[in-house]
Amino acid sequence: MKKLARKDNPPKWKEKRMVIMEKRIILAVFIIRKLIENDKVTDKTKSKTIDVFKLPRNKKQITPMNFWDIDEIYDYQNESEIKISITDLSNVCIHSRILYLTIDETGNWDFLLVTSDFKQEQYLLKIPVSGLIDIFETVITDYPTIISIAWNEEKGKYEKTTE
Repeated sequence: MKKLARKDNPPKWKEKRMVIMEKRIILAVFIIRKLIENDKVTDKTKSKTIDVFKLPRNKKQITPMNFWDIDEIYDYQNESEIKISITDLSNVCIHSRILYLTIDETGNWDFLLVTSDFKQEQYLLKIPVSGLIDIFETVITDYPTIISIAWNEEKGKYEKTTE
């Protein structure tokens, strides 16, 4: 996603620009999930992970009137680094309750803040934009050449692998 890449002189921040980019990210991760579900990427890509930050929720209750008050709801002081797969990240974004982009002091995209409607009471993920770009580039350049299907007697079903 060229529009996410760092620029020497990024455009001035405007809410419209941010909303458009958030929409592009949602569409991109939906496409990625569809490619995963249809075995259009390799198993290696499906399981690829990136480093993200996990921010625990403070005690403040999340309501329809305050879910955008991220600084008050989630604890930036106790964030921890975790790894998340492309598959899991696409699911979090598709089921997002909160999905915001942040910008750094230069005006470049910095982090994607996201949590699903299932996990909003537990944590918020802070994903470096560089990690998102890495995911998009990985998926775009992945071309499976072999799909194998084998019966798994123990599980009683067929299993697919994609290389």
